[in-house]
Amino acid sequence: MKKARFFISLLGVMTLALTALNLWAETPEYVAEVTATRLFVRGGPATNYADLNVVSKGEKLVVVGEKSGWLKILLPDDTPCWVSKKLVDEKEDGQGVVNAHRVNIRVYPDKAKSRHIIGQIKEGTEVTIIGEKSGWYKLEPPEGLSAWVSKKYTKFSMKYKEYLKVRKEEKVAKTQRAKLEREAQARFEEAEKLYEEIVTDVESVEFKVNQNIDDFRVLGQKFARAIALYTVVVKNSRDEDMVGTSRQRLNRLKPTTRWLIKTIDILDRYQKDKDLIIKKYRELWEQWKRSQEPSKSIYLAEGYIDGVGKSIKRPGSHVLIKGGEVMFYLRSGKKDLDLDDFFKKYVGIIEGDFTEMQGVVEKIIIVRSIERLK
Repeated sequence: MKKARFFISLLGVMTLALTALNLWAETPEYVAEVTATRLFVRGGPATNYADLNVVSKGEKLVVVGEKSGWLKILLPDDTPCWVSKKLVDEKEDGQGVVNAHRVNIRVYPDKAKSRHIIGQIKEGTEVTIIGEKSGWYKLEPPEGLSAWVSKKYTKFSMKYKEYLKVRKEEKVAKTQRAKLEREAQARFEEAEKLYEEIVTDVESVEFKVNQNIDDFRVLGQKFARAIALYTVVVKNSRDEDMVGTSRQRLNRLKPTTRWLIKTIDILDRYQKDKDLIIKKYRELWEQWKRSQEPSKSIYLAEGYIDGVGKSIKRPGSHVLIKGGEVMFYLRSGKKDLDLDDFFKKYVGIIEGDFTEMQGVVEKIIIVRSIERLK
C-alpha cells in the first residue's frame, strides 16, 4: 500500500515537472461548465491529490486533456499562485520577471506546504503581480499551468474558439479592474496619511471665534481631499478590508465636515464684518486728522451747495455747508453763472466778494468763479 502511494505521488511530481518544462503539449480542446455546487480543483487525476482551488456551479474551464474520468484543465484565473519575492524582479505597473530556474508556484505563501505546489515556471517568464504578503508575491496564474477536475461534475459548454472571443473581452475588463484596484490602493494609502494628520490637527486647533480662519480652511481642504479619496476606494475597490475601513472613515469625516463648513462660514462673516468696521473707523480717523490740519486751500471757501427756499428776504439763493453747518450764503455774481448747476455738489469758490446783511450771522459771498471738487 505504501509503495502504491509512493508511485502515485511520484507520478504527480513527474507530471508537474513535465508540464513546467513544456514537454507535454497543452492544446485546448473545448470548454466545460461546472454542474456541481462546489468542485475541487486538484493537482492530479485522483482524489488523493492536493486541492488547489474550488470552483462553483456555472464556471467555465478550458479542457486540455482527459484521463480515467478526470479532465485536465488550464488553471482557473482565481487560483492562488504564490512565489517567493526574491525569485521575481518587480517591474512597472504590477509586472515582474522570474530571475531563477524552475521556480515553484504554490497555493500558499509557505514553503512548508510542499504538497500544494501547483507547478513551475522558467527563468525569464513574465508574470503579473496582484498581491504581496510576508516576502511572497501573489501572481495571476501563469500560462501553461494545469490542474484536474472530476469529469462527472461538468458538461460541454462551447468550442474553444468561441471561448477565445469571450475570454478577450473578459481580459480587457480584468485589466481595467486591476488598474482600478491599484489606483484605489494608492488613494487609500494617501487618504490614511491625511486621516492621521486630520486627527492630530483637530486635537491641536482651538475652536474659538478669534481663531485664525486660515487654520480652518487648511483643515477643511484636508477633510475634502480625504473624503474624495475614500469615496473613490469605496466605489472602485473590491478589497473588503480596505472598503470597510474607508466606509468607517467616511462616517466619521462627513458629519465633522458639515460642522467645519458652518464654522468657516461663521468665522468668514465675522472676519468680513470686523474688517469692514476697521476700514470705516480708519476712514473716519483720516477725515478727522485732515480736518485738524491748517488749511492750504487756494479757494475762498469749500463745501456743499444747498438751496434756501423761496423766502423774499433771503440773504442768498444758496448756502455753502461744511461739516453739517451753514458756512456762507451765496449769490451769483455773473449772469452766466447758475449756482443750481452745483446743487448738492462739493465745490470750491475761486473768486468772489464777501458781504454782510443786517440780522444775518453768516457772511454772504458774491460768487464770480466756482468749480466742482468731488
